[in-house]
Amino acid sequence: PKWSKSTVPLPLNGPKLARLLYDVHGHEIFQIGLFNSDPHAGNVFMMPDGKLGLLDYGACMRLDEEQRTNIARMLIAVADEDDEAVAPHFWACGFKSKKQDPRLALLLAHVFFNRGPYPYDMNRLAPKVGMPQDVDIMTLDGYIRGGKLDEIEEFPGHLVMLQRCAMVLSGIGMELGAGRLSSAQMLKPQAQLWLKRRGESVVAR
Repeated sequence: PKWSKSTVPLPLNGPKLARLLYDVHGHEIFQIGLFNSDPHAGNVFMMPDGKLGLLDYGACMRLDEEQRTNIARMLIAVADEDDEAVAPHFWACGFKSKKQDPRLALLLAHVFFNRGPYPYDMNRLAPKVGMPQDVDIMTLDGYIRGGKLDEIEEFPGHLVMLQRCAMVLSGIGMELGAGRLSSAQMLKPQAQLWLKRRGESVVAR
């Protein structure tokens, strides 16, 4: 088709495009309650007019209002490094572990919905979860899945899909040259907007 032969002006503004992708998916998650969990780079087209074309909405997840509210609270707590609030909000989202150890909930929420196993985040959390500084991936896996803290019993499907979406978007940010973005931070404005619509007071940080 003719549009496929058109050229796109270079260089692209990677950070701006990453922000736009997060804004679109945050709107889907919170304001619509229906989001694409697999927005990988192959499903994103840069159009000749500068707009983004999003393809393949075959892996979508619906969220009811209660799920959106709990997710919004959890993401804001992660983004704000409000560590005491993370575990209760994560549990409210449906995550369960054998002993309901808040250390595992805190660690998982950051790995899955912040920046992955990002060194700054892992070193900041290390004293709180009893983990060594500068932890390697294999040791970290022992704390996440190996039972050093607790054993995961339930990780509901909507959180699996949300985690997929968050990690893919963060990866696209890296590909666009925007650095390792925090999904919690990038989705926070839409999360706050949802809570305000629900009548909750949101403290700006």
